[in-house]
Amino acid sequence: MPSLLTYRLHNHRLGPQKTCPECGETVPSSLTFCPNCSRDLRAVPENIRTQLENRSQFQIPSVLLAEPTGRRFDEQGIGTGVIWVGLALIALPVASSNLSPLTLGAWALGCLLTAYGIARTRQDGQSMLRAGALTAAAGLLTLLVMGNHILRHDAAPAVLDPELAALVMTPSAESSESTNTLAAALTGSSPMFRGSPAHAGVLAGPELDGNPYRSWRYDTGEDLRSTPAISGAVAYFGTRDGYLIALDLLTQQPKWSFDLGGYPVRASPAVDERTVFIGSGFNVFAIDADSGRQIWKAKIDYAGESSPTVADGVVYIASKENHLYAIDATSGEQIWFYKTDGLLFGTPSVTADSVLIGGDDGDLFSINRTNGHLHWKTVLDSAIYSTPAIAEGRVFVTTKAQTVSAVDLKTGELIWTYPVGGSSSPAVADGVVYVGSDDGALYALDAADGGDPIWLFATGSARVKSPVVVGNEVVFAAGAMLTSLDRASGEVNWQYPVGDDVTTDPVILDGYLYAGDKNGYFYAITGDASLSTPASGLGGSSSGKPGST
Repeated sequence: MPSLLTYRLHNHRLGPQKTCPECGETVPSSLTFCPNCSRDLRAVPENIRTQLENRSQFQIPSVLLAEPTGRRFDEQGIGTGVIWVGLALIALPVASSNLSPLTLGAWALGCLLTAYGIARTRQDGQSMLRAGALTAAAGLLTLLVMGNHILRHDAAPAVLDPELAALVMTPSAESSESTNTLAAALTGSSPMFRGSPAHAGVLAGPELDGNPYRSWRYDTGEDLRSTPAISGAVAYFGTRDGYLIALDLLTQQPKWSFDLGGYPVRASPAVDERTVFIGSGFNVFAIDADSGRQIWKAKIDYAGESSPTVADGVVYIASKENHLYAIDATSGEQIWFYKTDGLLFGTPSVTADSVLIGGDDGDLFSINRTNGHLHWKTVLDSAIYSTPAIAEGRVFVTTKAQTVSAVDLKTGELIWTYPVGGSSSPAVADGVVYVGSDDGALYALDAADGGDPIWLFATGSARVKSPVVVGNEVVFAAGAMLTSLDRASGEVNWQYPVGDDVTTDPVILDGYLYAGDKNGYFYAITGDASLSTPASGLGGSSSGKPGST
């Protein structure tokens, strides 16, 4: 039998009920006896249900049926008129081209009135409809104001001096002359990464003449990492979105672009016999330098940061996945490959009979150019991400432990080590090694025995890019700053900031410096006293003035 507690918990959900006259307990009418006191309930009548219990429909509370005591809508629509007044006040300083205290005050008041009017129209449905027409009218007003400024600007040349007007009206002859002057000036070549197969970082130049300024720049999209190879007044470089661009330095526009398969390109191309070689993805490509047509494609493990080096009809390139390849430059056929223990991030450097490269396990290799056999291997103190520089019978290389080492080219014997360096590659010229260090300084060291620096230059940047030597200058990038130092003294010749961190090695030819930055801009920077200055206004997506950034 169910307990009394069960009935008490559930009797609110039962049907007809009775009240026990003995104990007052309310129980279902179906029970004969009271479960509390056992009283006979057969003679007790059922309780009468209230009117509330018999209702079958939901009743809306009276408070919701009451008439509203306040006005719900703003029948006057005053918000629209306030917006009109506010916009008129805002347009006053623009239309009058006058920034006096009075017009600036009108502008501020107009902003406040416009904001207040928008708040009022949100309370009035009719005003919201009128706001659509108001928006169209405001747009028309803006067009009229801007048209007024354009007409004023276009009218200005009418007061030019007659001689100046004649000069402006005959640009074609001057443009042609400037183009011819520039074409005659741009004859230098930097056909591969760091200038030559030895990768000593010595460029043909000449250096910039005068104070640097931006002649023009070209927008590649984003994060340009590929140092350009330049030949025949055309710069060749890869882009983040996987294209090889041939940029005409005369027109500052691409001659052609080639789809490398969508892999970001961080390596520099190499140009030889009017053929451009570049590694991207899982292939090495040979592209016709003039037409952009593919000549051949050779498979490799994975082309990372290693740039191809071309010497005597052979392309040498390292895959990131520990393979060094020798490929015939004409046919694309593989001649040999050498497998290393560590990953390869640097570019192979080539001598008359050897190919040299370092791995991320600290091994420096010298490989026979003819058959791919190992000459020697030297174990250094840390990972090698840089490209070896070959000069004066020695190999100079930096490691991630911030050291630079000189190794005998023939035997692999370690000659000296000095505690500066990092990921940047050294430059070597006239018995001096120039090293960009991860400690934020550029060092000049004696190539014969290392020792204390001849001089050092603190950049204030966390990392210094690979320096290059041109004439009597050593040029490098640190952060967004390009710097030229005197090779003998380390004194500053000039400094020039670009838009963002410089992400390529600088290439200096014909009095121009070419470099790319993290924003994706390819810069052409020249000196204000150079012979090519008259052509600085030609084309380009943007131009600058002396001293501009």
